[in-house]
This record gives sequence, C-alpha cells and structure tokens, in this order.
Amino acid sequence: MNAIEKVTDSKVKGSASTVVNRLYIADSDYNDFMNYYNRYKNGNTIYLFRYMTSEYVAEQASLVKIKGGKIDDNAYFFKETINLNFDIIDLTFTRDGASTVIPAVMTPIDIIYESTPPVQPVEETADNFLKKLLMLIALIIALIILVPLLPYILKLLWWLIKLPFKLAIWIAKTIQGSVNKPGGK
Repeated sequence: MNAIEKVTDSKVKGSASTVVNRLYIADSDYNDFMNYYNRYKNGNTIYLFRYMTSEYVAEQASLVKIKGGKIDDNAYFFKETINLNFDIIDLTFTRDGASTVIPAVMTPIDIIYESTPPVQPVEETADNFLKKLLMLIALIIALIILVPLLPYILKLLWWLIKLPFKLAIWIAKTIQGSVNKPGGK
C-alpha cells in the first residue's frame, strides 16, 4: 500500500467490497468517494492520501448471569487511534532536492474509524462456563493436596537433577583410581 495512490478507472471497477478492499477505504465512505471520483475524474487526476496507519484491537466480551446460568456473548470491545479536529494545511513533496508545496483547503474533521467485531468470536455457553469453573475448582483442590507434599517433591526433583553429576563424578573417580593403582598405567 502506497501512502499516495493515483486513482484510475481500473482501480474503481468491481463491486463495492472489492473497491474498498483494493483502495483501503471504509465501507461507509464508498458512496461519497465514488460520487467524488465520478464528478471530478474528467480533466483532473485524483489521488488518495493515506497519512497514518494504526493498530486496531477487538476482543469478545461476555456477560455472565450466575443465577440463571445465562451467558450473553453478543458483545465486544475495541481499541483504536482516532483523530479529533484533524486539519491539513498543506502538503510538501520533495523530489531530487526540489520541494513542491501544495496548499490544501479543508475544514477540520474528526476521524473515527468504524468498529469491526472480532474475527473469530468464541461461542460461550453455560456448559463451557461450567467446565471452566469445575477445572478451576479441581486445580485449587489439587494445590491444597499437593502443598504438604511440596517439600518432598522438590527434594526428589533436586535429587534427580544432581544424579547425572554424581554419576559423572563416580565414573571419574573410578577411572582415576584404576590409573593410580600399582600395575596400572
């Protein structure tokens, strides 16, 4: 994607979804853009100016009502960059050391992009919630049972970690002892 792109008839051909995906414009801007393009394309060159990219995050949200066991997962939240009172005064282009300044006349605008739901929402059901709750309870019970045994488990792990080193030391002592024996080399 170029920051500045010349718009041609070939780039605006196709369905609305094809054009907005090709030109990286919002679905809601398609009609206004096409009206502008069709009105001014004769005798003019139309460019798209892309001044910024931003990160967009959308996550699914769920509302759980414990009493009835009902889960409402028809919600999401999102985070994005917006521009309030955005205004372009002029554009300066530099090529081969020469700068060209093009004044721009525009009214300050607020740029707030459309929200998009998460790509693959997770279907949350009462059964899934119950399974997660039971797994959490089982984990807590396992921790309660294992806490008194934790010192013994740690000693066993430490012994297993030291075992290869003790074996290597025993082998080295055995070899050294056979070399130091009378009649040995």
